[in-house]
Amino acid sequence: MHVIFLRLPLRSVLPLLHAPVPTRPTLMKPLLACLLLLATLCSSASHAAEDISQRAYDAVVALQNARRYEEAEEAARALTVARGQALGGTNKSTLEAWMLLTQIISLQDKVADVEAQLQELLPLLSKVYGAEHPETLKYKAYLIVSLSGQGRFADAAEMCRSVLPLLAQVRGPSDKITRLTRATFAGCLILVGQNAEAETQLRKQLPLMVKFHGAESRETLSCHSNLILTLANQGKYAEALKSCRTFIPIFTRVLGPEDIETVHTRINLGRCLLELGKVEETAEECLQVLPISERVLGAEEPENLQCLFTLVKALVALDKCAEAVEPCRRLISSETRVFGAEALHTLWGRRILAGALSKLGQLDEAAQEYRQVLVISQRLFGPDQQFTLAIRRGLASVLSAQGRKPEAEEEFRTVLALQERGLGAENEDTLNTCQLLALCLMQQHKTQEALLHAQRALTASQKTLGKDHRDTKALQLLVKELQG
Repeated sequence: MHVIFLRLPLRSVLPLLHAPVPTRPTLMKPLLACLLLLATLCSSASHAAEDISQRAYDAVVALQNARRYEEAEEAARALTVARGQALGGTNKSTLEAWMLLTQIISLQDKVADVEAQLQELLPLLSKVYGAEHPETLKYKAYLIVSLSGQGRFADAAEMCRSVLPLLAQVRGPSDKITRLTRATFAGCLILVGQNAEAETQLRKQLPLMVKFHGAESRETLSCHSNLILTLANQGKYAEALKSCRTFIPIFTRVLGPEDIETVHTRINLGRCLLELGKVEETAEECLQVLPISERVLGAEEPENLQCLFTLVKALVALDKCAEAVEPCRRLISSETRVFGAEALHTLWGRRILAGALSKLGQLDEAAQEYRQVLVISQRLFGPDQQFTLAIRRGLASVLSAQGRKPEAEEEFRTVLALQERGLGAENEDTLNTCQLLALCLMQQHKTQEALLHAQRALTASQKTLGKDHRDTKALQLLVKELQG
C-alpha cells in the first residue's frame, strides 16, 4: 500500500469519522483531510477506511448537487488521488471517484480538461469493466461531447460512428446517453456539412424526443429546428419551407418569439422563401426578424449575417437596389471582421454589392468591385470554379451595360460553355447565363440566335424551377419579346 504523508495530526480528523454528511457541506476542508487518511490506515482498520471513503464520496456528491463545483472538483481530485494511492489505479473505487471528478469538471464546461481526464480514464475502464460495458460507453459518450465542445466536430462525428451503435445495442436506443450522443452526432454532422447523414440521425431521434420529452418540449422542437436546417442545406427547400410554416407558430407560442430556436427557424424560413423565388415574402420576413435576430443572437453572429445576406439578395431581386446598398456594405464590413477579407462569405457580399451598383447605373464602381473579387476568386478557387464564373458573368453584364457588347458576348459564351460542362445545362446558374447571353444578342439585333437561347433556357427553367419561379417568368417575357 502506498502512503500519503499528512502534516495534519490524527486527532484533528478522527472525530469526523462518525460525523453525518452535511446536506449543505460546510466541513469540506476537514473532510478532505479525513479522506486523505485512507492511505494511512492499516488493514485492521479497513472498515473505518471504507467508511471514511464513502462519507467523503457522499460529501463530494452533495457539493456537486449544491452546484458548488469548484469545491466539489477540489474534493473529487483529492478523493481520486487518495483512493488511487491506497487501493491502486485500477480499483473500482478509484475509478468511481475518477468518474465523479470527470462529471464535475464537465459541469463547468472545462472541455479540454474533461478530454484530458477521459483519455487517461477510458483505457482503465475498458480494462476493468470491458470496452462495451455500459459505464465505459457512457464515458466514451462524454468524450464525444468534450470533442464537440472544443470545435473538433469531425473527430466527434467519427467517434460517434463507432460508439453510437454500441450504445444503442448495450444501453438501448431510448437510453438518455444514447439520445444525447445521437443529438451530438447530428449537430456535428451539420457543422461538417454532412447534412444527409444528419437528416437520417435526426429522423431517428425525433420519435424518441416526442416519447420521452413531449411533442412540444424544447428538446423536440430543437430537433425539428435542426432537421429544417439540414433540409435547407441539402436544397430541399420546399420540404423545409413546409416544416417552417408548421413549426414557427408552435415555437413562438411555446418558446417565445425571441427564443433562439424561433429566431433560427425564421432565418431559415427566409432562406427557403428566397431559394423558391418568393422574394417579396422573403424581404418581408427578413425585415421583421432581423431586429430580433440582432438583439437575440448579436449583430455579427453568423446566423444573423445569414439573415442580412438573405435580405440583401431579396432586395436586389426585387430591384430595390437603392435600399440594398447600405445593408450590403454593412454586411461586407461585418463579414470581413468575422470571416476575413478573402472568405467566401465576404466575397459573396461583394458580389451582391457589385450587382446592385450595376443595376443602379454605377457601372465604374461595379466593374471595379467585380474585378477585385475576380482576382481573389481566381487565386483561391481557380479560373473554372463556379463562383469565379459567376463573377465573370457579372463583369460581362457590366461590360454590356457600358456598351461593350461584343466583349460582353464573348465573355458570356465562355462562361456558359464552362457552366454547362461543370454544372449541367439545366442548372439555375447556367440558365441565368443563357438568359443574359440571349439579352446581349438581342441588343445586337441577333434575334434568331437570341430566341434559340431564350427558348432553351425557358424550357429548362420550367422543368427545373417551375412555371411560377421569378426566373421562369422573366424568360417567358423575353421569349415573347423576341417572337414579337
